[in-house]
Amino acid sequence: MSTYRNCIVFVLVFISINTIAQYNTSLGIRIGGTSGLSVKHFYKPTMAAEGILGTFGNGFSITMLLEKHMPVHEAVGLYVYYGGGAHLAFYNNNRSSNFGREIDTRQNNPVGFGINGIVGIEYRLPDNIPISISLDLKPFIEVGSGGYVAVAADPSFGVKFILR
Repeated sequence: MSTYRNCIVFVLVFISINTIAQYNTSLGIRIGGTSGLSVKHFYKPTMAAEGILGTFGNGFSITMLLEKHMPVHEAVGLYVYYGGGAHLAFYNNNRSSNFGREIDTRQNNPVGFGINGIVGIEYRLPDNIPISISLDLKPFIEVGSGGYVAVAADPSFGVKFILR
């Protein structure tokens, strides 16, 4: 009886892992407060690392996030994710306002360091179409080299090509 139960548990775990981890790696674009290139890699069935090389009105940033992904029951291909990470931002000292990332760095603030959160939804198209679409908020708190402190919501829309 124990062997039979172990086989059932193994099959259920295998099926649930396959439904959660539909892909290993994706490459895409992020459009919003910070726009740019995004690479996401699942290192566990529900855990992913995401790197973003982004631009905004007066500079660029490098962001690293760890994310937990959970399927939305009764909605095949739809996932909710949340997590956090950090970023480095490099400014060109010009004033700029960018949707979702309104930060006035003024002068003498060429570098900013921040901590990020992330919460979003992702829809993965059926297996024969290797694309996922996402909406998220990546709020952050940033401290600049010149002493400024900034907070921004940093919303985005993303499209990723699934590499498998």
